[in-house]
Amino acid sequence: MKTLIKIIAGSIMLSILPSEQNAEQRDSKQVFNQWFDKESSCFQCIFNDCTLTGSHGEMINNMPSFIDYLKNNGFEDKQLNKKEQEAGYLNIIAKNKRFMQTLCINNTKATELETLFAIANRFFEYCFSPATWPLFYKILKTPIDYPIARLIYSTMWYNLSGDGWRNWHSATLKTLQKKCAQGDYVTYIAGGTDIYQLLDYGIYNIKIIDPMLPTQPKYYSQGWDWLIKGAIGDELTISTKHKKLLLRRNSYQETGTLSVTDWQIFDQKTGIKIGTVTYDRRFCQQTDFLSKPGQHLLMSFNELYFLTTIDDDNWGINPQKLPKDFILHIKQLRRTIDKKMLCNMRTADASKFCFIRLGSSIN
Repeated sequence: MKTLIKIIAGSIMLSILPSEQNAEQRDSKQVFNQWFDKESSCFQCIFNDCTLTGSHGEMINNMPSFIDYLKNNGFEDKQLNKKEQEAGYLNIIAKNKRFMQTLCINNTKATELETLFAIANRFFEYCFSPATWPLFYKILKTPIDYPIARLIYSTMWYNLSGDGWRNWHSATLKTLQKKCAQGDYVTYIAGGTDIYQLLDYGIYNIKIIDPMLPTQPKYYSQGWDWLIKGAIGDELTISTKHKKLLLRRNSYQETGTLSVTDWQIFDQKTGIKIGTVTYDRRFCQQTDFLSKPGQHLLMSFNELYFLTTIDDDNWGINPQKLPKDFILHIKQLRRTIDKKMLCNMRTADASKFCFIRLGSSIN
Protein backbone atom coordinates (compact mmCIF):
# COMPACT_ATOMS: atom_id res chain seq x y z
CA MET A 1 0.00 0.00 0.00
CA LYS A 2 2.82 2.43 0.89
CA THR A 3 4.52 1.72 -2.41
CA LEU A 4 1.30 2.27 -4.34
CA ILE A 5 0.66 5.60 -2.63
CA LYS A 6 4.20 6.76 -3.41
CA ILE A 7 3.88 5.81 -7.08
CA ILE A 8 0.53 7.61 -7.39
CA ALA A 9 1.97 10.71 -5.70
CA GLY A 10 4.95 10.69 -8.02
CA SER A 11 2.74 10.23 -11.06
CA ILE A 12 0.55 13.20 -10.09
CA MET A 13 3.58 15.39 -9.45
CA LEU A 14 5.30 14.59 -12.71
CA SER A 15 2.15 14.78 -14.80
CA ILE A 16 2.14 18.56 -14.34
CA LEU A 17 5.61 18.89 -15.79
CA PRO A 18 5.77 19.78 -19.48
CA SER A 19 6.49 16.71 -21.58
CA GLU A 20 7.75 18.81 -24.48
CA GLN A 21 9.59 22.08 -24.14
CA ASN A 22 12.52 24.01 -25.48
CA ALA A 23 15.98 22.89 -24.36
CA GLU A 24 17.19 24.78 -21.31
CA GLN A 25 20.62 25.63 -19.91
CA ARG A 26 21.39 25.62 -16.20
CA ASP A 27 24.56 25.68 -14.10
CA SER A 28 25.60 23.74 -11.01
CA LYS A 29 24.65 26.56 -8.65
CA GLN A 30 21.05 26.39 -9.84
CA VAL A 31 20.88 22.65 -9.21
CA PHE A 32 23.49 21.56 -6.64
CA ASN A 33 24.12 24.74 -4.65
CA GLN A 34 22.72 23.34 -1.39
CA TRP A 35 25.43 20.65 -1.41
CA PHE A 36 28.38 23.07 -1.54
CA ASP A 37 26.95 26.24 0.01
CA LYS A 38 28.45 26.30 3.52
CA GLU A 39 25.46 28.31 4.78
CA SER A 40 23.04 25.59 3.70
CA SER A 41 21.69 23.00 6.16
CA CYS A 42 22.43 20.41 3.45
CA PHE A 43 26.10 21.38 2.95
CA GLN A 44 28.10 18.20 2.35
CA CYS A 45 31.22 17.77 4.45
CA ILE A 46 33.83 15.33 3.20
CA PHE A 47 35.54 13.81 6.22
CA ASN A 48 38.88 12.05 6.34
CA ASP A 49 39.61 9.17 8.67
CA CYS A 50 41.34 10.93 11.53
CA THR A 51 43.77 9.40 13.99
CA LEU A 52 42.32 9.17 17.47
CA THR A 53 44.93 10.10 20.07
CA GLY A 54 45.15 10.32 23.85
CA SER A 55 43.83 7.81 26.39
CA HIS A 56 40.29 7.85 24.95
CA GLY A 57 41.67 7.53 21.44
CA GLU A 58 43.61 4.42 22.34
CA MET A 59 40.46 2.84 23.69
CA ILE A 60 38.41 3.75 20.64
CA ASN A 61 41.07 2.18 18.42
CA ASN A 62 40.70 -0.97 20.54
CA MET A 63 36.94 -1.15 20.71
CA PRO A 64 36.64 -4.19 23.02
CA SER A 65 38.78 -2.31 25.56
CA PHE A 66 36.56 0.75 25.19
CA ILE A 67 33.46 -1.37 25.84
CA ASP A 68 35.15 -2.75 28.97
CA TYR A 69 35.86 0.82 30.03
CA LEU A 70 32.17 1.66 29.68
CA LYS A 71 31.17 -1.40 31.68
CA ASN A 72 33.56 -0.45 34.46
CA ASN A 73 32.37 3.16 34.55
CA GLY A 74 28.65 2.97 35.09
CA PHE A 75 27.20 1.92 31.73
CA GLU A 76 26.59 -1.68 32.76
CA ASP A 77 23.91 -0.95 35.33
CA LYS A 78 20.44 -2.34 35.98
CA GLN A 79 19.10 0.93 37.38
CA LEU A 80 20.51 2.97 34.49
CA ASN A 81 18.83 0.65 32.02
CA LYS A 82 15.52 1.08 33.87
CA LYS A 83 15.84 4.88 33.83
CA GLU A 84 16.63 4.89 30.11
CA GLN A 85 13.65 2.66 29.40
CA GLU A 86 11.44 5.29 31.04
CA ALA A 87 13.12 8.25 29.33
CA GLY A 88 12.33 9.46 25.84
CA TYR A 89 14.76 8.36 23.15
CA LEU A 90 15.61 11.96 22.23
CA ASN A 91 16.75 12.60 25.82
CA ILE A 92 18.94 9.50 25.71
CA ILE A 93 20.47 10.55 22.40
CA ALA A 94 21.18 14.05 23.74
CA LYS A 95 22.84 12.62 26.85
CA ASN A 96 24.98 10.21 24.83
CA LYS A 97 25.89 12.97 22.39
CA ARG A 98 27.19 15.09 25.27
CA PHE A 99 29.19 12.15 26.61
CA MET A 100 30.86 11.51 23.25
CA GLN A 101 31.63 15.20 22.86
CA THR A 102 33.70 15.04 26.04
CA LEU A 103 36.13 12.84 24.10
CA CYS A 104 36.72 15.83 21.80
CA ILE A 105 36.72 18.54 24.44
CA ASN A 106 39.91 20.22 23.20
CA ASN A 107 38.99 20.07 19.52
CA THR A 108 37.68 22.79 17.24
CA LYS A 109 34.11 22.29 16.03
CA ALA A 110 35.28 21.04 12.64
CA THR A 111 37.72 18.60 14.20
CA GLU A 112 35.08 17.45 16.66
CA LEU A 113 32.70 16.57 13.82
CA GLU A 114 35.40 14.67 11.95
CA THR A 115 36.45 12.82 15.11
CA LEU A 116 32.89 11.78 15.97
CA PHE A 117 32.43 10.68 12.35
CA ALA A 118 35.52 8.49 12.77
CA ILE A 119 34.27 7.09 16.09
CA ALA A 120 30.88 6.28 14.55
CA ASN A 121 32.72 4.36 11.82
CA ARG A 122 34.58 2.33 14.42
CA PHE A 123 31.38 1.64 16.33
CA PHE A 124 29.81 0.33 13.13
CA GLU A 125 32.77 -1.96 12.46
CA TYR A 126 32.72 -3.25 16.06
CA CYS A 127 29.00 -3.99 15.87
CA PHE A 128 28.79 -5.80 12.56
CA SER A 129 32.24 -6.99 11.42
CA PRO A 130 32.51 -10.79 11.74
CA ALA A 131 35.46 -10.63 14.18
CA THR A 132 33.65 -8.58 16.83
CA TRP A 133 29.99 -9.23 15.98
CA PRO A 134 29.67 -12.00 18.64
CA LEU A 135 30.76 -9.49 21.32
CA PHE A 136 28.17 -6.94 20.23
CA TYR A 137 25.43 -9.53 19.82
CA LYS A 138 26.03 -10.59 23.41
CA ILE A 139 25.34 -6.98 24.45
CA LEU A 140 22.07 -7.05 22.51
CA LYS A 141 21.03 -10.15 24.46
CA THR A 142 21.99 -8.72 27.87
CA PRO A 143 19.55 -6.05 29.18
CA ILE A 144 22.03 -4.78 31.79
CA ASP A 145 24.28 -3.80 28.86
CA TYR A 146 21.55 -1.97 26.92
CA PRO A 147 22.89 1.48 27.97
CA ILE A 148 26.07 0.59 26.06
CA ALA A 149 24.07 -0.43 23.01
CA ARG A 150 22.11 2.84 23.21
CA LEU A 151 25.35 4.83 23.35
CA ILE A 152 26.66 3.02 20.28
CA TYR A 153 23.43 3.43 18.33
CA SER A 154 23.09 7.08 19.36
CA THR A 155 26.58 7.82 18.05
CA MET A 156 26.12 5.92 14.80
CA TRP A 157 22.69 7.41 14.17
CA TYR A 158 23.56 11.04 14.81
CA ASN A 159 26.90 11.14 12.98
CA LEU A 160 26.13 8.83 10.05
CA SER A 161 22.42 9.30 9.54
CA GLY A 162 20.52 11.80 11.69
CA ASP A 163 22.82 14.75 10.99
CA GLY A 164 25.37 12.93 8.83
CA TRP A 165 23.04 11.80 6.04
CA ARG A 166 24.45 14.46 3.71
CA ASN A 167 28.16 13.86 4.43
CA TRP A 168 30.73 11.69 2.65
CA HIS A 169 33.80 9.78 3.76
CA SER A 170 36.77 10.68 1.58
CA ALA A 171 37.90 7.02 1.55
CA THR A 172 34.74 6.01 -0.30
CA LEU A 173 35.14 8.72 -2.92
CA LYS A 174 38.85 7.99 -3.42
CA THR A 175 38.25 4.25 -3.74
CA LEU A 176 35.51 4.72 -6.31
CA GLN A 177 37.64 7.29 -8.14
CA LYS A 178 40.47 4.77 -8.58
CA LYS A 179 38.15 1.99 -9.74
CA CYS A 180 36.23 4.16 -12.18
CA ALA A 181 39.42 5.59 -13.66
CA GLN A 182 39.79 2.18 -15.31
CA GLY A 183 36.40 2.43 -17.02
CA ASP A 184 34.16 1.02 -14.28
CA TYR A 185 30.89 2.60 -13.18
CA VAL A 186 28.95 3.33 -9.99
CA THR A 187 25.41 2.14 -9.39
CA TYR A 188 24.03 4.37 -6.66
CA ILE A 189 21.00 2.72 -5.04
CA ALA A 190 18.50 5.34 -3.81
CA GLY A 191 21.03 8.03 -4.73
CA GLY A 192 18.51 10.68 -5.72
CA THR A 193 20.29 13.74 -7.11
CA ASP A 194 23.36 13.20 -4.92
CA ILE A 195 25.93 13.05 -7.73
CA TYR A 196 27.88 16.30 -7.33
CA GLN A 197 30.69 14.85 -5.17
CA LEU A 198 31.07 11.87 -7.49
CA LEU A 199 31.49 14.18 -10.46
CA ASP A 200 33.86 16.39 -8.47
CA TYR A 201 36.05 13.34 -7.80
CA GLY A 202 36.22 12.45 -11.49
CA ILE A 203 33.62 9.67 -11.44
CA TYR A 204 31.78 10.10 -14.71
CA ASN A 205 29.83 6.90 -15.26
CA ILE A 206 26.94 6.77 -12.82
CA LYS A 207 23.62 4.95 -12.70
CA ILE A 208 21.01 6.00 -10.17
CA ILE A 209 18.28 3.52 -9.20
CA ASP A 210 15.70 5.51 -7.25
CA PRO A 211 11.97 6.21 -7.78
CA MET A 212 12.71 9.84 -6.84
CA LEU A 213 9.26 10.74 -5.62
CA PRO A 214 8.23 14.12 -4.17
CA THR A 215 7.69 12.53 -0.75
CA GLN A 216 11.37 13.07 0.14
CA PRO A 217 12.29 16.51 -1.30
CA LYS A 218 14.65 17.41 1.54
CA TYR A 219 17.11 14.79 0.27
CA TYR A 220 17.11 16.16 -3.29
CA SER A 221 18.89 19.18 -4.69
CA GLN A 222 17.13 22.19 -6.17
CA GLY A 223 15.51 21.53 -9.52
CA TRP A 224 15.57 17.77 -8.96
CA ASP A 225 12.47 17.30 -11.13
CA TRP A 226 14.29 19.00 -14.04
CA LEU A 227 17.07 16.43 -13.79
CA ILE A 228 14.66 13.55 -14.32
CA LYS A 229 12.28 15.08 -16.86
CA GLY A 230 12.82 17.79 -19.43
CA ALA A 231 13.67 18.44 -23.06
CA ILE A 232 16.17 16.47 -25.08
CA GLY A 233 19.17 18.76 -25.42
CA ASP A 234 18.89 20.34 -21.96
CA GLU A 235 22.38 21.30 -20.73
CA LEU A 236 23.91 21.55 -17.28
CA THR A 237 27.37 23.06 -16.75
CA ILE A 238 29.39 22.00 -13.72
CA SER A 239 32.83 23.20 -12.63
CA THR A 240 34.76 20.54 -10.70
CA LYS A 241 38.29 20.38 -9.34
CA HIS A 242 39.35 18.22 -12.29
CA LYS A 243 37.37 19.48 -15.27
CA LYS A 244 34.64 21.81 -16.40
CA LEU A 245 31.80 19.51 -17.38
CA LEU A 246 28.86 19.83 -19.71
CA LEU A 247 25.95 17.46 -19.14
CA ARG A 248 23.48 17.17 -22.01
CA ARG A 249 20.18 15.30 -21.79
CA ASN A 250 20.41 12.62 -24.43
CA SER A 251 17.22 10.61 -23.94
CA TYR A 252 14.05 10.33 -21.92
CA GLN A 253 11.72 7.34 -21.78
CA GLU A 254 8.62 6.86 -19.64
CA THR A 255 8.25 3.44 -17.98
CA GLY A 256 4.69 3.36 -16.72
CA THR A 257 4.42 6.01 -14.00
CA LEU A 258 8.21 6.38 -13.77
CA SER A 259 11.01 7.02 -16.29
CA VAL A 260 14.60 6.62 -17.45
CA THR A 261 16.73 9.68 -18.29
CA ASP A 262 20.24 9.68 -19.77
CA TRP A 263 22.65 12.61 -19.50
CA GLN A 264 25.85 12.46 -21.52
CA ILE A 265 28.91 14.07 -19.92
CA PHE A 266 31.38 16.09 -21.98
CA ASP A 267 34.69 17.74 -21.16
CA GLN A 268 33.91 21.40 -21.88
CA LYS A 269 37.49 22.11 -22.96
CA THR A 270 37.81 19.32 -25.53
CA GLY A 271 34.18 18.58 -26.30
CA ILE A 272 34.91 14.88 -25.86
CA LYS A 273 32.27 12.66 -24.27
CA ILE A 274 33.69 11.21 -21.04
CA GLY A 275 30.73 9.55 -19.35
CA THR A 276 27.02 9.11 -18.72
CA VAL A 277 24.62 9.69 -15.83
CA THR A 278 21.45 7.59 -15.96
CA TYR A 279 18.43 8.16 -13.74
CA ASP A 280 16.53 4.87 -13.65
CA ARG A 281 13.43 5.86 -11.70
CA ARG A 282 12.18 2.69 -10.04
CA PHE A 283 12.35 0.76 -6.79
CA CYS A 284 15.38 -1.49 -6.37
CA GLN A 285 15.11 -5.26 -6.69
CA GLN A 286 17.07 -8.24 -5.39
CA THR A 287 18.74 -8.62 -8.81
CA ASP A 288 20.18 -5.09 -8.55
CA PHE A 289 22.55 -6.41 -5.88
CA LEU A 290 24.10 -9.11 -8.03
CA SER A 291 27.78 -8.78 -8.87
CA LYS A 292 28.33 -7.40 -12.37
CA PRO A 293 31.60 -6.75 -14.23
CA GLY A 294 32.75 -3.18 -13.80
CA GLN A 295 29.96 -2.24 -11.39
CA HIS A 296 30.48 -0.80 -7.91
CA LEU A 297 27.40 -0.51 -5.71
CA LEU A 298 26.98 2.59 -3.58
CA MET A 299 24.40 3.54 -0.95
CA SER A 300 23.94 6.04 1.87
CA PHE A 301 23.95 4.88 5.50
CA ASN A 302 20.30 5.94 5.82
CA GLU A 303 19.15 3.60 3.08
CA LEU A 304 21.27 0.79 4.47
CA TYR A 305 18.69 0.53 7.25
CA PHE A 306 15.90 -0.23 4.79
CA LEU A 307 18.05 -2.88 3.15
CA THR A 308 18.55 -4.75 6.44
CA THR A 309 15.57 -4.06 8.70
CA ILE A 310 12.90 -6.69 9.37
CA ASP A 311 10.23 -3.99 9.74
CA ASP A 312 7.35 -3.66 7.29
CA ASP A 313 9.02 -0.72 5.53
CA ASN A 314 12.00 -2.78 4.39
CA TRP A 315 12.72 -2.98 0.67
CA GLY A 316 12.09 -6.70 0.37
CA ILE A 317 15.78 -7.49 -0.15
CA ASN A 318 17.06 -10.66 1.54
CA PRO A 319 20.74 -10.33 2.57
CA GLN A 320 21.01 -14.11 2.78
CA LYS A 321 20.41 -14.33 -0.96
CA LEU A 322 23.24 -11.96 -1.86
CA PRO A 323 26.26 -13.46 -3.65
CA LYS A 324 29.22 -14.53 -1.52
CA ASP A 325 31.46 -11.92 -3.14
CA PHE A 326 29.00 -9.10 -2.47
CA ILE A 327 30.63 -5.73 -1.71
CA LEU A 328 28.84 -2.48 -0.97
CA HIS A 329 30.25 1.05 -0.67
CA ILE A 330 28.55 3.32 1.87
CA LYS A 331 29.07 7.07 1.40
CA GLN A 332 29.65 7.68 5.14
CA LEU A 333 31.83 4.62 5.88
CA ARG A 334 35.59 4.34 5.54
CA ARG A 335 35.44 0.67 4.54
CA THR A 336 33.21 -1.39 2.27
CA ILE A 337 30.76 -3.85 3.80
CA ASP A 338 29.98 -7.40 2.74
CA LYS A 339 27.21 -10.00 2.93
CA LYS A 340 28.13 -11.16 6.43
CA MET A 341 27.87 -7.64 7.81
CA LEU A 342 24.44 -7.12 6.24
CA CYS A 343 23.25 -10.42 7.69
CA ASN A 344 24.56 -9.36 11.10
CA MET A 345 22.62 -6.10 10.80
CA ARG A 346 19.45 -8.05 9.98
CA THR A 347 20.01 -10.28 13.02
CA ALA A 348 20.59 -7.23 15.24
CA ASP A 349 17.38 -5.66 13.99
CA ALA A 350 15.49 -8.85 14.92
CA SER A 351 16.85 -8.86 18.49
CA LYS A 352 14.82 -7.83 21.55
CA PHE A 353 16.89 -4.65 21.87
CA CYS A 354 14.82 -1.75 20.50
CA PHE A 355 15.95 1.86 20.39
CA ILE A 356 16.23 4.03 17.26
CA ARG A 357 15.89 3.49 13.54
CA LEU A 358 19.29 4.01 11.95
CA GLY A 359 17.65 5.15 8.73
CA SER A 360 15.97 8.29 10.02
CA SER A 361 17.21 11.89 9.96
CA ILE A 362 16.63 15.06 11.97
CA ASN A 363 16.20 17.66 9.22
